[in-house]
Amino acid sequence: MTSAELKNQLIEKINKLSDETLLQDVMKLIDNTEESEIFILSDDHEAAVNIAIDQISKGDFLTNNQANKEINEWLNK
Repeated sequence: MTSAELKNQLIEKINKLSDETLLQDVMKLIDNTEESEIFILSDDHEAAVNIAIDQISKGDFLTNNQANKEINEWLNK
C-alpha cells in the first residue's frame, strides 16, 4: 500500500468516527509525531551546541537566579 492510499484510508476512517475522545486521541498522536521531528542543524549551530555542552560539563554556566541578578545589575547601571 502506498502512503497516499494509507492516508486516504485513514481519512475515510476518521471521517466515520463519532467518538470525540477517540478523535482527540488521534489528534494528540498526530501532534506528538509532528513535534518529534528531527531537526537538522547547520555546522555552525552544531558547533555552538557542542561548545555549550562542553561549558556545562565544566560548570561554566549561570543558574537562572544568577543570570537574573546579573541582568538586574546591568539594567540598573
